Amino acid sequence: MKLTQKQIFAMQKSNSESKETTRKAIKDAFLALLKEHDYQKIRITEIINQAHVSRSAFYHNYKTKQDIMIDMFHDAFADISSRTGADMRINWEMIFSYVKANEWKIRLLIKAGLQQHLLKSLNEAAPDDYHAVLWNGMIYNAILHYAESGFPDPAEAAQQVHASLLDIAGYIRQ
Repeated sequence: MKLTQKQIFAMQKSNSESKETTRKAIKDAFLALLKEHDYQKIRITEIINQAHVSRSAFYHNYKTKQDIMIDMFHDAFADISSRTGADMRINWEMIFSYVKANEWKIRLLIKAGLQQHLLKSLNEAAPDDYHAVLWNGMIYNAILHYAESGFPDPAEAAQQVHASLLDIAGYIRQ
């Protein structure tokens, strides 16, 4: 029996949707476990059981717990990147609003000692040049400072970053 292009497309779409459903279940299970346990104490078996997926399904999608975290960072960066525009102050406000809305995830990340993976993920998603690396370092440090400051009002934090950038630009022009 020969499959039509439409049937092949439907099967591929179904496989893609199934993979995304599995990945979401694994990420959700991992986050739920992080709320209750230290990162180091969570085992793959616990994630599999919580997600109700097979071990082979887990390893088909991820190799380690760290891979799950990196995937979650990539999801976040894709979401943030899709919303950015030309106005730098508005971009910073959007970043801080996103971080504030996901405050509990950021707190878990810091508690687990995984914040360095945030910078690594930022750099992996960016072009390989000093401009991108400098911006990523600034974004990383601003997010950590924002978290350490207790997740204040995003608009106020964005205004402070914007003012600081203007100060830096003025200093560089001198």
